[in-house]
Amino acid sequence: MKIKKTIVCMLLAAVLAAQTSCEINGGIIGYIMDQNTETEEADDEDLYIPKITDESALVPAYQDADWWWATMNGPDFKVSNAQELISAAYYVNHLFTTSPSNVSITLTKDIDLAGYLWEPIGSGDKVFQGHIDGKGHTIKNMTIRDAGDDVGFIGKNAKVRSDATSDVRNITFTNVSISGGKNVGIVCGSSSFSVKWEKIKVYGEINVDNDAVVGMICGEDKALSFEKCSGKVFINGEKLESLSAEPYHYLATPHEADFKLESTNDGRIMRTGNYTSAEGLRWVVETQGRRIYEKECGDDFSLSTDCFEAEKNGSGIYQVFLEASFDGGKPEKCSNVLDIQMSLPDVPEQEEEPENDMGEHE
Repeated sequence: MKIKKTIVCMLLAAVLAAQTSCEINGGIIGYIMDQNTETEEADDEDLYIPKITDESALVPAYQDADWWWATMNGPDFKVSNAQELISAAYYVNHLFTTSPSNVSITLTKDIDLAGYLWEPIGSGDKVFQGHIDGKGHTIKNMTIRDAGDDVGFIGKNAKVRSDATSDVRNITFTNVSISGGKNVGIVCGSSSFSVKWEKIKVYGEINVDNDAVVGMICGEDKALSFEKCSGKVFINGEKLESLSAEPYHYLATPHEADFKLESTNDGRIMRTGNYTSAEGLRWVVETQGRRIYEKECGDDFSLSTDCFEAEKNGSGIYQVFLEASFDGGKPEKCSNVLDIQMSLPDVPEQEEEPENDMGEHE
């Protein structure tokens, strides 16, 4: 009995002594097992700082897909771990010659995608047509590298289920890292359907070229609306403010005041400013998130709107700006962005010629 009392006393003494130098969480067991109680909300700073140290160790996610599980559980997936989520993506991207419709993905637990290179749901010639409900859960450590034009957790999103009020909702993405793509968002690269997305939070970083269309949640979108959505996302090191469809050229750059563009009454754009440090100075024209024209300025100080080819590219707002390289770096915007509205005249329908009794046109 004396031996047992001595052991207990020594243990208590050790714990009490430790309290003078560190905090004990969870009592004696918590201290011995080095366990910390989780806070309800993680520090914002920990949600978007990239923690990837060795990208060579990342495995393409589709290689870990369980096609049999996907076949047996689709199209209505209940997902509880990384392999099941990967298998649901495989179902959309690889199991059919055409894109499957009415797919639903519901999370039942938090998902950790660490160690994988994510393949967007709706890649290549496939689109995602369905519904995603996170049920308040989190997907963390998603990494995407050079996955095509439409890049995000979802690549291309075509439409939602007829019985769904929101095709993506109740989900959080943390510690996301994306590089490459033309239309880029953490949740979706490109969406072509008018619908409401709600209760989405995103935290991460995106690195893209200058002509990319980027948003925190969705890149290119036709008519998305958002409710109770937020995030903290950086694009090429700068904080991104827009939830969707923000062309890169609208972001601030160090040289955006070097040149100035103005429109004239005769349908031309004039440039002023002349800096010898600007290498490869060129005109750039974009519309609807697409770069439709670029040409080195040379000795030309004006640009005609004829180059817009509005007959081919359609009515709408065209953005014009200048781009150049500085000190051997990548091309960047070096002027203001000029928005120009182009409207095509209505073409009257031609009346058909009346036919004669022989069935021939007169």
